[in-house]
Amino acid sequence: MEVGDLTAERLAQLIQRVRQNPSYRDNARYFQKVIARTQGLDLAADLIERAFKTNQIVDPARHPGVRRGERQGEQE
Repeated sequence: MEVGDLTAERLAQLIQRVRQNPSYRDNARYFQKVIARTQGLDLAADLIERAFKTNQIVDPARHPGVRRGERQGEQE
């Protein structure tokens, strides 16, 4: 869904979907564990940025370049 197409009613529906679907909670717990084992907030920011850019969940186990300071197109 494009941000420009988002209405208050549609947002409420999406929030309800997230709250009622246990897979969202399971994925959030998975990422909570990944973040705790790695570089915390820096990694979380990188994962969120990449997820928005690709419109997909990014699994850092399959994308080893997603680490602190190694955002897509950047190098330390």
